[in-house]
Amino acid sequence: MEVVFIDPEPPDMAGGGIRSYLRLAMATCREQGINARLYTHNPNAFPGEKSTSIGRKSWLPRPIRGLAYRFQYSETVLWEYAYWIAIQIKAIDSSDKVYEFADYLGYGFFALRNLALRKRIVLRIHTPRFMIPTQINNFQERVASLHGKWREQNCLSKAIHISVPSAEFIREQLPYLRRWTHVPNLLPKLFPLEKKPVTMDQVRFLYLGRVEPRKGVLILVRAFLTLARENPEATLTLVGGQVPGEYGEIVRELITSQSKAIQQRLTWSHSCTSSERDNLLSGFNVLVAPSLWENSPYVYFEGMAAGLLCLGSSTGEMKAVSKITNGPSALPGDENDWLRAMREVVNGEHWNAVAKQTTYLESKREDIPIQLMSFFRAIADP
Repeated sequence: MEVVFIDPEPPDMAGGGIRSYLRLAMATCREQGINARLYTHNPNAFPGEKSTSIGRKSWLPRPIRGLAYRFQYSETVLWEYAYWIAIQIKAIDSSDKVYEFADYLGYGFFALRNLALRKRIVLRIHTPRFMIPTQINNFQERVASLHGKWREQNCLSKAIHISVPSAEFIREQLPYLRRWTHVPNLLPKLFPLEKKPVTMDQVRFLYLGRVEPRKGVLILVRAFLTLARENPEATLTLVGGQVPGEYGEIVRELITSQSKAIQQRLTWSHSCTSSERDNLLSGFNVLVAPSLWENSPYVYFEGMAAGLLCLGSSTGEMKAVSKITNGPSALPGDENDWLRAMREVVNGEHWNAVAKQTTYLESKREDIPIQLMSFFRAIADP
């Protein structure tokens, strides 16, 4: 059997949880004696793996192609990526191959129209882009957005096999889906960092991720500002890039409008690479994930693996795990509830959850790879 993964992330070295999952999935395939290969926009993001750079193939005749480039260039290019992928996997296809399209459902559009391929294609839902509001400035962008949403939802309707890292997420956000299998994300290995004993005046909160509306960063900052006036030592650091739009500027202006004393405890720095992450995590003891909605964020589990106390929104897989570990949790988008949860952490509550989080990771790290490989084998050899 061979598993072929399709990585939809951009050509840079970032990629967050999707690429974290893909790296772990390919490593798991090797450990299980299963061949794996990858199509990606950046093979350098997967050193040592068998990977191929995604190309483009036009399916539109001239002069329609030129009009499409002029009217919706980025959307047209995405269709060409999807068409190229479909041609490539058809050329290598055999009955023992399974194809997993990660996250961006639109990349499977043409492949899912091939009935022979469809039986062995998996759509893995991480964060569907059609669910993320975007800033639309003109008619062309509105048409492109609607076109992309239709393409992704069409893929969902055609897919026979859909895997989801969080059952809670599907029930909350996509309740109309009827065919799906809960296959949790592969978990990072434990790498607990050496830390000093936590006291009330040493709580260092870390937010790691993009600064965008869905991530609830503004709610977090506002809650922390109230906490900072009550506690003179607690700190909050945001580490992540700013997405296009006014949201990031609102967050930045809120931070820069504070006194110098507060700004020394509330900072925002650029995103870090995966190689820098361990060193970054060692400087904090609480990881916060205030998303308004979420599937199964890898950063939450990476914080657990590093020995940080993880405080997440009560949504998706974070909601399920916080119940199991009795970890701190707050209602998504609720500033007062986030203040309540952060106060509890500063006041010394919930710290026993760190040991329970470690136990949870140890118990699941053996089970999930078996579950994932069984899922793939059932598709290749039903």
